[in-house]
Amino acid sequence: MEATVMEKPFRYYNFPITFMPGLYSNPLRFLKDVLDYAVVSYAKNLDHGTDEEKLVTTSEFFGNDLNNVNIENGEYLIENTPVNSPMTSIKKNVYDDYKNNEKDGFEYIVLAAHCALKSIIGRKHYFKTNNKHLLARMAGYSRHNYSIGLPEALDRYNNRYWLTKIKDCLRDSWYVRFYSLNMRGFYFSLDMSLDNLAIYAEREKKNNRRKIWQQQEKIAQRKAIQFLEPYVSNYGNN
Repeated sequence: MEATVMEKPFRYYNFPITFMPGLYSNPLRFLKDVLDYAVVSYAKNLDHGTDEEKLVTTSEFFGNDLNNVNIENGEYLIENTPVNSPMTSIKKNVYDDYKNNEKDGFEYIVLAAHCALKSIIGRKHYFKTNNKHLLARMAGYSRHNYSIGLPEALDRYNNRYWLTKIKDCLRDSWYVRFYSLNMRGFYFSLDMSLDNLAIYAEREKKNNRRKIWQQQEKIAQRKAIQFLEPYVSNYGNN
């Protein structure tokens, strides 16, 4: 009887979205910061063991050599991360691919977009957002801010042509599902089929239309009451 080999579950390096600008200026430094932050942060959250034992446990969990982790840098990054910064993650095999293989500028942009979407959707199965929110997270912001603007490296991609190309790549190679027919913005999912995403999106569109109709009916009601009020008052005085 042939033995069954158990595959290890996917490992993810979690990090704050504020790291994103580093991806455009110095990709290798960005990846190093992600590793240092993720390993030290994970170790700090373990309940048992000394600090050294926690780091060893963490390195075994991720399958890393601790000699490749700058503990001091990880500590510094954790201490200087803004409170409540949105978080995202990179799957370990994706991280290793970007670290060990040469990538062009657009491939880094697609990685940034994927990280941005993960920070937006969190633990939800689907979410509705828009291009401004996507670009803001790619820039390392929690939300779109006109006063700050985008990093220079992202300016080129702030148009319909490039945003469509980014989403097409995410569909083809990263298995992200998008749905945006007859609506502003778009729905997306990282783990649902397109058919199921369409069902949820259309159901929410229908519910939103009902809410709009109800609001319009309430406004019409108030206008009708205001219009009739003088007549009702005069009728009562006669």
